[in-house]
Amino acid sequence: MNYYELIKILLDGGSFFLAIAAIIIAFFRTRQSKMDERLKAGSDRMDQHEGRIKDLENQVRQMPTKDDFHALDKSVQHFGSIMEANQERMASIGAALTRIEDYLLKAKG
Repeated sequence: MNYYELIKILLDGGSFFLAIAAIIIAFFRTRQSKMDERLKAGSDRMDQHEGRIKDLENQVRQMPTKDDFHALDKSVQHFGSIMEANQERMASIGAALTRIEDYLLKAKG
């Protein structure tokens, strides 16, 4: 066996190992790219969820609180008491008008 044959065998073996290494590298890179795609899809979903959560937080932040409802309840009660007082006044005014009307009808007739 001479040096040329030995070099040819080494080159053929080296190219074989390089081809195997290229296949292994390609396998892991395609797996990595598939994993990157899955991670990107998951990240996009997380971004969508984050946007939806922010929208919900803004809506909840704008909703009335317990204290707001309490203040509204007090205002409605106050308004109700004012309406009751006005109703009593209107009843007394109505009675006075009825008396005046009766007086005028009697005075005329």
